[in-house]
Amino acid sequence: MNSEAKNKFLELDLLGKIYNIYSIASENIHHDILEMENGNFLITTLDENGSEDSLIELSRNSGKIIKKIDLKTVLDQNRYINKKLFKQDFFGASFDDWFHLNAIYEHKDGITLSGRHQSAVIKMSYPELELKWILGIHDQWNDSYRNYLLTPIETEGFFEWQYGQHSQEELPDFDNNADTIDILLFDNGNGRGVPNMKNYSRAVQYRINEKEMTVTQIWEYGKVRGKDLFSASVGDANYLPKTGNRLISFGSL
Repeated sequence: MNSEAKNKFLELDLLGKIYNIYSIASENIHHDILEMENGNFLITTLDENGSEDSLIELSRNSGKIIKKIDLKTVLDQNRYINKKLFKQDFFGASFDDWFHLNAIYEHKDGITLSGRHQSAVIKMSYPELELKWILGIHDQWNDSYRNYLLTPIETEGFFEWQYGQHSQEELPDFDNNADTIDILLFDNGNGRGVPNMKNYSRAVQYRINEKEMTVTQIWEYGKVRGKDLFSASVGDANYLPKTGNRLISFGSL
């Protein structure tokens, strides 16, 4: 997939042959387009105020919008951490951009959404949109969300939350446990340790026990490289199934 304009995207191969052009006059597309198991597309969109807090499901066959989701109906738009920091990072981004949805991933029992300005990855059922869990720091969540916050489990002090993250994806079932799910993501690190900023980015693997609502850190790479690999914006981390290696893009050095 390739986003050609704010309201248009293309389906093409690696040689540039175009198979389909989808135009959505009523929506502004940004960041991510996900092909779902049912063949339709989940697409991140933004409103006229520049708030990146919505998504649509688009029919692959008809090109029409099936469902539109406004995250303000699911989450607390008044929770917006590190406003000043993210405004600086995003070259004048509006303070209205409280969530900044930058990645979608489809799981067998729902979807996860990455909210960069929340430093949180949210899992919800789909299409019901019922919250399942929130992966991220516990600061400033109001009481109605407390039961969804994952409790960190430290192993010899080996645990850190992600900050300003991108590109979460589900990994294979390494521990053969039906109650757990492993997530790999790119942790940009914006705002980590404020006011004593520690500038490093990393790829990190978390294991989430969805029954016990806990999270354990399994693996990371990047922290030891410090500011040399600090990527204040963009970035990616992918699992390579043929080798088991991880491909990491520190995208804004």
